Amino acid sequence: MKKIIPLIIFITFLTINAQNIDSLITEGNTSKVLNIIKDSLNKTTNPLYYYYAGKISLSADSASYYYRRALELNPLFERADSALYLLSQIKYISGYYNTAIKYLNQFINIYSNSKIIDNAKFLLARSYLAIKDYDNCIKILEKLKKSKSINNIYLHFDLAEAYMGIEKYEEAFNILINIFNQNQNLLDKDYLLKKIYYCAQNSKNPDIMKKYKQLEAQLDKQIIVEEQNEKFEINEQNKNNLFYCQVGGFKIKNNAINLKKSLQESGYNVIIDDIINQNNKIYRVLVGPFNKRWDAYQTGKKLKLEEGLDFFIITK
Repeated sequence: MKKIIPLIIFITFLTINAQNIDSLITEGNTSKVLNIIKDSLNKTTNPLYYYYAGKISLSADSASYYYRRALELNPLFERADSALYLLSQIKYISGYYNTAIKYLNQFINIYSNSKIIDNAKFLLARSYLAIKDYDNCIKILEKLKKSKSINNIYLHFDLAEAYMGIEKYEEAFNILINIFNQNQNLLDKDYLLKKIYYCAQNSKNPDIMKKYKQLEAQLDKQIIVEEQNEKFEINEQNKNNLFYCQVGGFKIKNNAINLKKSLQESGYNVIIDDIINQNNKIYRVLVGPFNKRWDAYQTGKKLKLEEGLDFFIITK
């Protein structure tokens, strides 16, 4: 009996500083995190060890296992809401939308005061959209319109998609027009224009089609100006620049690596670079390079349709 007492004491008092580990992961120092937790996973019932093992895992299956294990040990530990959200996110990205919906509904019921509750609701709406449950998707997104946690453009784009799903084309058209006017290069305007045209055509409303024609003319003028400016920049300054399709930007390098691997498996040429934005290092996932902006746009559209990734074009 005396021989097992030290082991019991060790398990009981094994602790981990969550804030310090969060900082290491944000800095991309996953090797140090691994050194902290690797020898303790089989010796502790502290769910934080399993949670952080999930965060630094390189595969979706292993990350899912660790998040589930952490929640089994204690569904109310200090990062439990994040564990369940990340588990839901993995299921969504992997195409298991009904499982994601189950987890996200659990999240909303258990962690209603979580700081990421709106993110969970938004992912739930996207999961409903993926299985064409447009009514539930619209119900959630309409309530989230005023949320400061969710990118307004992406929220409204999904809302427009849901309205198209129930054939409310005028509502979708008006939403897409607003997105077009405030886009800020988050979505490809050519892609938006096709969606807007689709809504105008299916609305069978002459006034809506007239608005579309006006928008198309406005875009044609912008393209002419942009092409002229681009030719000047290429001739005068940027002869060596290439185009890239940016499909992600992450504070955690491991997330960028996972997306890169996934896209490479689909046959894309992908690189990761980093930039400093508001004193934070951001790891960008870039598909390319391309010699022509048009080729980058076409690839971006394909990524949007096949992978569900939003994109914009950069030069470097």
